[in-house]
Amino acid sequence: MKRRSLKALLLLAVLWCPGLLAAEASWTALRDRVAAGDTGVDFRALRLAFAASAGYEADTAALREWQQRVSEALAESNFEAADKAATAWLAVEYVNPFAHLGAARAQDALGVPAAATFHRKVAEGLMDSLCQRGEGQTPDAPCVAISVAEVYSYLARRRLEPGASHEAECAGGVACLVFEVREQDSGNLLDLYFDISRPLAARR
Repeated sequence: MKRRSLKALLLLAVLWCPGLLAAEASWTALRDRVAAGDTGVDFRALRLAFAASAGYEADTAALREWQQRVSEALAESNFEAADKAATAWLAVEYVNPFAHLGAARAQDALGVPAAATFHRKVAEGLMDSLCQRGEGQTPDAPCVAISVAEVYSYLARRRLEPGASHEAECAGGVACLVFEVREQDSGNLLDLYFDISRPLAARR
């Protein structure tokens, strides 16, 4: 009940605050471009626009439940159920790479290769936008995350095996999550810094 009341207040704020209204319009416009098939958008801008929108949530139990539904349906080779669950998940969290990858696997199995390719490209664009050139190696320039879940998707894409993690303060007092990772190809160990100020703020 408390979360529903908070979302209702956020939606009212959008209606009354021009800045929030502009943020909502930016998110809607970018999302609609991608949904229409445009995979050339700025995916970081898309993710940050979602984080500024009224519908933004991060790492909630409800979102984890959607991921579990998709994973279980895929494991059972129930591809129609997986596709349905992935579609419902994307309706509330369009920027989650795992949701797009789940949709891609289901649509591949259902004989819709064009749709599968689209979702795979979107997932790759989202994951690649987490860390841009020069980011993540030091606390002065952390990668920008809008959920902890997408951090794990990025690590998987880069073939980085996560080890211990801890919170730290990055440049400017930004809350960061530091992962100790091992490169699967070389075995090298390194620390990666992720700005998690947005998902932390969303939980408050």
